[in-house]
Amino acid sequence: MAGKVEVSPELLRQASAKTANVTDRVKAVLTGLESAIDGLGEPWGSDTYGEKFAKGEDGKGYTAARENLKQLTTDNAKKSDDQSNAQHDSSKVHDNTDQASANTFKS
Repeated sequence: MAGKVEVSPELLRQASAKTANVTDRVKAVLTGLESAIDGLGEPWGSDTYGEKFAKGEDGKGYTAARENLKQLTTDNAKKSDDQSNAQHDSSKVHDNTDQASANTFKS
């Protein structure tokens, strides 16, 4: 037999807000990092060493790593945002279920 399960819609809303804050902070860090890096241009130069640094072997150099990091961070922010929305939606579902249950006793 299962133990007792409790759900607090208010705590879910609070968790949703905190998760949204994490999402916003991740996006802000990514934006700041991109701005700082973009401001540097291509300081590695266009000589052989610069090209090797930027492109690497088999296209796995700095520019590819930078794009991978950007995509990974963007994906993580999206997942965090999705989690925040799911927490908020879940709080509404639980509120509605609780209200519907309470209404059955009023009739």
